[in-house]
Amino acid sequence: MPDSGDALNRYWHEHGNAAAHLAGPIYSDLLAAAGPAAAPHEAYVALALDLNAARRLINQAGGGLTGGFAVLAQLTSTFDQAARNSGLTPSGWLDASEIAAVIRTAYDPAASAALEQWSSSGRAQAEPAAAGPVVLVEKADRIQTDSAHHATFWIENWPRIETSPGFLHQLLFTSGVRRTLSLTYEPKGLDSALKDVQRRKATVIADAAERQRKGQVDSEEDSVEYADIKQRERQLIAGHADVALTGLLTVSADTDEQLNAACAAIETAAVAALVDLRLLTWQQAEAFTNAALPLARP
Repeated sequence: MPDSGDALNRYWHEHGNAAAHLAGPIYSDLLAAAGPAAAPHEAYVALALDLNAARRLINQAGGGLTGGFAVLAQLTSTFDQAARNSGLTPSGWLDASEIAAVIRTAYDPAASAALEQWSSSGRAQAEPAAAGPVVLVEKADRIQTDSAHHATFWIENWPRIETSPGFLHQLLFTSGVRRTLSLTYEPKGLDSALKDVQRRKATVIADAAERQRKGQVDSEEDSVEYADIKQRERQLIAGHADVALTGLLTVSADTDEQLNAACAAIETAAVAALVDLRLLTWQQAEAFTNAALPLARP
């Protein structure tokens, strides 16, 4: 996403010395040139609590919304500690005005500089009542909002072969493209996960028997898929949790022409990342809400 440079300038004014001989003017000029050209990458984590699935825990915590908030507070504390143990540095959970600013700038990227300029915390803030868009026009393959055009893709298939942990690097760091990658993880119960494994195993075995009956040769892809299912089953039996993963990618630009170019660049990067993207035709408004806003919506 583009950056106004306000945070850099604010830090310099608070901690720097503009009057320093030679270094002060040079550094000020550097900030003036580099600040607006910066392209920071922001990462947000949103947690959502299913009140039905967590009913027992909520009742133990007092029931109702009070119990729900107590359980959610425990989850956020646990996540915060786990993130720090993993070497990450969370900057704190966003308050209502900061969440509103994230939503506002998703619809209206041009407002980012103004929202940062008037914030005393160093993070953009906005009135929650003004978080939504002034205008949203949906077309078959994109939407147009206050100051940008957006197209949202579904990650239909992930890599089918073993790959490196950084396989999404080209997709995330394609230069000159403003994009939002959303990964939604929905925990699945053990019984449901094991039933899904058995169903997939039965399907693969039945397909293999049908190919053998017809005299067809099994492909390597089928062997890899079956091995993956067996590994997943072993992990479940060993006590590992199972999740349903949904990946959505929103590409944004100032004009239709720029959006076309950005989408082409992203689709090229997706090939290198070994993922298959599918444009969500006539679902763009809902897909944008799920992909670009930190609302933990499946």
